[in-house]
Amino acid sequence: MRLTACLLLCLVVVKCDDGQTVSSPLAGFLQTVVDAFPVLCDVFFSVFGEVNEIAFQTALSAALRLVDLAFPAKPPPRVPEPWWGDQAKHDTSIRRFTVHFSDEMIADLRYRIHNRRNLTQPLHNAGNTYGTHAGYLAHFLDYWTDGYDFGAREEWLNSFPQSITNIQGNVILLISSPILSTAPTLGLDIHFIHAKAPNPHRKKVLPLLMLHGFPVTAFEFVYVIQDLMEERDDCDFVFEMIVPHLPGYGYSEATYKIGMAPYQMGIIMKNLMLRLGKPQFYIHAGDVGQAVGDAVAVLFPERVLGLHTNFPFRYG
Repeated sequence: MRLTACLLLCLVVVKCDDGQTVSSPLAGFLQTVVDAFPVLCDVFFSVFGEVNEIAFQTALSAALRLVDLAFPAKPPPRVPEPWWGDQAKHDTSIRRFTVHFSDEMIADLRYRIHNRRNLTQPLHNAGNTYGTHAGYLAHFLDYWTDGYDFGAREEWLNSFPQSITNIQGNVILLISSPILSTAPTLGLDIHFIHAKAPNPHRKKVLPLLMLHGFPVTAFEFVYVIQDLMEERDDCDFVFEMIVPHLPGYGYSEATYKIGMAPYQMGIIMKNLMLRLGKPQFYIHAGDVGQAVGDAVAVLFPERVLGLHTNFPFRYG
C-alpha cells in the first residue's frame, strides 16, 4: 500500500497558468522511472524495506497506462518545410565529396597567422581566467603554421566515405495566367559522412543519425565511428552511421535567411534520412545537435526509434 501511495503521488496533474493540463512531461517522467527501476528499488528499500521488483515494475507500468488513458498524447503539429537556399537547384542526387586542402588555402592561412598583430601580454598568474592566455595561444599558432601536416590529415579524413546532397529543393508550380510553369525551389547542400559497418553475417542493420554540437563539426565523431564499425559477437546488429554537418557548419551550406531554428534543422535532418532510404532510425546527439535531435523525435515520432544524448541541454 505504501508503494501504491507513492505511485499515486506521481499521478498528480500539473496545471498550466491557462488551465491546460500538461501530461507529456509527466508521462516522460514515469517512463524514466520505469527505465531506472533497479536504482529506485534501492531507494525504496532504504525507505520502505524490501521491495518486490516484479510488483514494482507492474505497478509503474499500470501507472503509465493510466496516464495514457487519462491524458492521451496529442499528435505532433504539422510543420512547414520551407526552402533555405539562395540558388535555384533541383538535384536529388547524392554526390561523393572529398576533403581537399589546396596549396593556396594553406599558404593563405600561414601568411595570415605569420602576419598577425602582436598578442597582448597576459596578466600574471591569471591562466585563462580573463580569456585565452596569449602564451598558450601562441603555441597553437606556431603549430598551425609550422607543425600541422595538412596532407596527412586530408588523407585520413577522406578515409571516411562522405557525400553531399541538396535537401528541400523541389520543383514547385508557378501560376502565371494563362500559362502554368514550374521552377526549382532553393534547397541547401548538406554534407555528411556515411559509414556502414561490415556485415558478413547479415545481422540486423540499425541506421544511426549522429548530430554534432557547437563549435565543433561532424568530424568529432570519427573515433566513435571507428569503434562502432567493429562487429561484436555479443550483438545481433551492426550500425549504419549517417553523420551530417548541420546547416552552416563544416561543409554544409549555410542559409542566408533569418529564422532557422533547431526544429527546422531537424526537418532537414529527417529529410536527409528519407533521401538515404531510412524511414526509421536512431539518433545520437549532444549540445546544439541534441536540440535538433529532440525536435526530430517530437515532430516525427513515427520515424525515431530511439534518442540518446551525451549532453542534454534545453535551448530557447
